[in-house]
This record gives sequence, C-alpha cells and structure tokens, in this order.
Amino acid sequence: MQLRQAREQIFKLVDMHAEAINQRDEARATLREKAAETAKLRKSLYDLDITASGREREVNWLRGILNGLTPNTKTIL
Repeated sequence: MQLRQAREQIFKLVDMHAEAINQRDEARATLREKAAETAKLRKSLYDLDITASGREREVNWLRGILNGLTPNTKTIL
C-alpha cells in the first residue's frame, strides 16, 4: 500500500516537473520574441533619430539662407 502511494506521488512529481519545464520553455520563447521586438524598435528609434538630426541640420541651413536674404528690421515702439 505504501509503495503504491509512493509511486503515485513520484508520478505526480514527475508530471509537475514536466509541466514546469514546458512553462519554462514557453517563457523563454516569449522572452526571445520580446527581445527581438525590442531590438527592432530600438533600430527604428535609432533610424528616426538619425533622420530627425538630418532634417534639423537642413532646416538650420535653410534658415541661414533665409536670414541672409531678408534684411534685419528694427521695430520702434
């Protein structure tokens, strides 16, 4: 009787262990997916930052040209 109960408990523990391994593997897979998504988002953010910096330089260059073409006016109040 005790041997049978011990075997049942061992089988339950083995099942619990297998379930824990499955949950661990699923969590690892999810973590890998999220890491890949994060890497893509970081790359997109980097690209947007580079684009914004280039646009800002272009705007400043055009402002310089515009400032050179327009006279400085003084307002008298």
